[in-house]
Amino acid sequence: MTYVEGISLCTELLVVAALVPGALLRLPFMPSQIRTLGAALGALPELTADMLHHERKRIASGAEASGAKSIASDADGERKVAHNTFMSQLVRLSDQGKAGNGAFGPSQFLREDEIAGNLFVFTAAGYDTTANTMTYAVGLMAAYPQWQAWLQDELDRVLGSKAVGESRILPYTTYFPKLKRCLAVMVSNPKGLGESIDSLIHISRSISHDQAIGKEGENYIIPGPCTVYINNAGLHHAREDWGNDAGDFRPSRWLTLNSDGTEAELITPARGTFLPWSGGPRVCPGQKMAQVEFVTVMSTLLARLRVEPMPTPGRSVEERREDLLKLMENSQPRLTLQMNRPEQFALRWIPSCRILLAAMAAAAGRAPSSKLCNSVNRNQWLVTSSASWPLSIALYDLIDMILSALAIDSAALLSSRQR
Repeated sequence: MTYVEGISLCTELLVVAALVPGALLRLPFMPSQIRTLGAALGALPELTADMLHHERKRIASGAEASGAKSIASDADGERKVAHNTFMSQLVRLSDQGKAGNGAFGPSQFLREDEIAGNLFVFTAAGYDTTANTMTYAVGLMAAYPQWQAWLQDELDRVLGSKAVGESRILPYTTYFPKLKRCLAVMVSNPKGLGESIDSLIHISRSISHDQAIGKEGENYIIPGPCTVYINNAGLHHAREDWGNDAGDFRPSRWLTLNSDGTEAELITPARGTFLPWSGGPRVCPGQKMAQVEFVTVMSTLLARLRVEPMPTPGRSVEERREDLLKLMENSQPRLTLQMNRPEQFALRWIPSCRILLAAMAAAAGRAPSSKLCNSVNRNQWLVTSSASWPLSIALYDLIDMILSALAIDSAALLSSRQR
């Protein structure tokens, strides 16, 4: 069992893992999944210690120069992969504190169990919730192709030919601020799924005695002691804040426009009107990390692929999209929002012509032609199989040769192959 497998099982069965002693979970008469959970709980401390040991060895072996490897840039200013992870930061800071020769007290650096606890929180709470958000966002893109095309227009404009290049780490400060539509799709998730996702967000405040709250001269007395829960569904669908289409999935509502009609920045909602990460001093500390993860994954996928509902015999395209929306709405909150019938969540990913051409070029052992890739329209898509690649490679060579000799547009040629 790996660390991630153990964390995933503990997250899935979190209530059982928290309330039932490990010795009971491992009893022979327990269901197999519960026994596996018991084994995972027993193995996690050793798995964590082993992982931290290997991380320290990697840092000490010089994998990161001077304890913090600089990230090299190529000629285009694009950063190459660097081994600098959340875990390496925790380990490095902890070890630096321990090596302070008395300058640091025991409370000024992380102990091993505190590192393990932070890894668990970021893996279970942060990773699982963000991954789940991506799942529903991808489903919404398949159900609303007009918004998928809207997002891909931004990816074409910002990433251009880099979308089909080799895997690299693009500079965060250059690209993340420009991918505004990706972030707009993320924060539009609550509206796309209605009350299903809002029911997952429990924000409460407790008072020990009567308390008066007021707005615009109106006072309300809340008798104490009591606990008050915020109505997130009401906040996120209030027409006075979000307009008459407050319940509709419309990511463009999050973008302000310049005088020339171009998109400026994401709006900042009025205080207390949008709380997916809570708010105030208790706001989720992983908010920015989740946003960066979401934008990175969605931009990587949708710059290369188009997603749509899996074809179903006897169902039209529109009916399949409606089925997909109903499937996502039929969810209930567990640790995260979960579909009640996930086995029916079937999607099909279709590569764009640009990606196919890059793949053909790689298979032919040559660099993809930027002239060819850039001349292909985003709306051209091909479904291909490996069996057709020899012909595809020959077609690529032919088109590229014509382009080089005559400098003509390749879109018509690709359209004829698509038909």
